[in-house]
Amino acid sequence: MGRTPGPQVSKRCPIDGKQIGPMSLYLLSLRTYCSRQCKDVATRGPRAPSHEAVVALRAAFPDATLAALGKKVGLARERVRQILKRAGLKTSTHKKHYCRWCGKPMKSGRQSCSEKCRAARAAHRYQSLRITVLCETCGKGTQRRRRHVTHAETQCGYQHTWCNKVCQGKWLGTNHGQARQTHCKRGHDLSDAYTWVRPGGVAQRTCRQCSRDYYAAKRRER
Repeated sequence: MGRTPGPQVSKRCPIDGKQIGPMSLYLLSLRTYCSRQCKDVATRGPRAPSHEAVVALRAAFPDATLAALGKKVGLARERVRQILKRAGLKTSTHKKHYCRWCGKPMKSGRQSCSEKCRAARAAHRYQSLRITVLCETCGKGTQRRRRHVTHAETQCGYQHTWCNKVCQGKWLGTNHGQARQTHCKRGHDLSDAYTWVRPGGVAQRTCRQCSRDYYAAKRRER
């Protein structure tokens, strides 16, 4: 002999007035509210205005992160996730990647979308990190690292730049050392009429009278 089902009854939800049932009397005694939202309203009170604000922000910014939405309404990231989940909206977003040079969207997280953009970005970065300085001897422009030039000027106190060691030696030979002397160690005049410059290498003046005396002494020794 089969079991006879009990009478089917129903009742109204005390929050929004929706019908609950029909179902058995035992199951109906276990159900007080028609949905979980009504139960939350009954136990926690009515929804805060931030709930509607989060839902509206998700509709306006579908790709925004949970942290960004929470910052706009003053809620934590986890609370925003709970509100969106109860509202049936998506809680996760996929971050879009764009090329840092041309701005085109990319599927992966690379910095450039093609070899052309990668080469252009590398050339731009190379030029931005370098500066052109002029040689004080020949006037030729030379590419130097910007941080090296800044360090040399601010930390080391350098005031002159050259393109190579040859130009540096010529400049030092012209502006330092013998260039400031007016007489040699024996008292002879070092003006242009009484000196001669050795050919090749760094410019160096030599006293003509001292050279004559030196070679005359060599000849007498023979």
